[in-house]
Amino acid sequence: MRNFKIKNKLLLTENKNQIKNLWLNNFLDDDEKIVDDFLGNVFENKKGVGAFFNDELVAMILFLNSKIIFENKDKRAVYFYAVCTDEKYRNKGIMKSLFSYAKEKAKEQGFEVCFLVPENEELFKMYEKFSFERTICYEEKLFTFENGYDKNTIILLTDFCYKDYKTIRLNASLKTPVVMWSEKEFNFIFNQNRNDVSFIFSKSGYAIYEKQKDEILVFEFCGNEKEIPDLIFSKETDYKKIRMRVPREATKTDFGMTFNLVDSDDDVNSIYFGMPYG
Repeated sequence: MRNFKIKNKLLLTENKNQIKNLWLNNFLDDDEKIVDDFLGNVFENKKGVGAFFNDELVAMILFLNSKIIFENKDKRAVYFYAVCTDEKYRNKGIMKSLFSYAKEKAKEQGFEVCFLVPENEELFKMYEKFSFERTICYEEKLFTFENGYDKNTIILLTDFCYKDYKTIRLNASLKTPVVMWSEKEFNFIFNQNRNDVSFIFSKSGYAIYEKQKDEILVFEFCGNEKEIPDLIFSKETDYKKIRMRVPREATKTDFGMTFNLVDSDDDVNSIYFGMPYG
């Protein structure tokens, strides 16, 4: 394969089986149902790019629609998701070329900024070479159980619709830039049956969290920082500790990265994203 030729293309609906195979071979923790649900309900034609060798999909970057909202403004944002290269084709410069192509196509589709969430420090360093900046950060805070709240004042929602989510997210954006998913992505995230995370909702806030051995880890929340632990403690009565990832400026824990596709004076540093998609 010394002189093999790679061709970058937009991914089409006809590529779904190739996307599925590459996904499952690279993200071993994802089961087939999640991938099928994503491809059946979220994936859109031309919302992603792939590198092909002899018509074989060997690398890909999927596009997910969202906005970054802040100070009563918003920017069309695309989340680069399921970024991977087939093991046989790694370390050949394919992903560097594919990222350049992805940025070009995302800009053509009207997106103003792209963002992603690296899994480890090595990937952070790699994406920095692709001109991404560390701008999505958090700080972890530990909350312990106290009998200082009245359960009768906490009203949980059994149904949580896009309108509720949008209202809460818009309110949060007055304090810090936040990512807000489009309705299709929202429905996939919040309505799929998942065993690894839990959701809790009220009219004024929500939290996405994972139950660990002796504490709860909150990946993402919106609402009053002091009220969210009470909200969770009212439901998860077996737990006495909650660790929350709270939005903070850079110099805290790096979580994600952004790249501006268009020139702008808007400051979207310290974006609060929360939980990795899916």
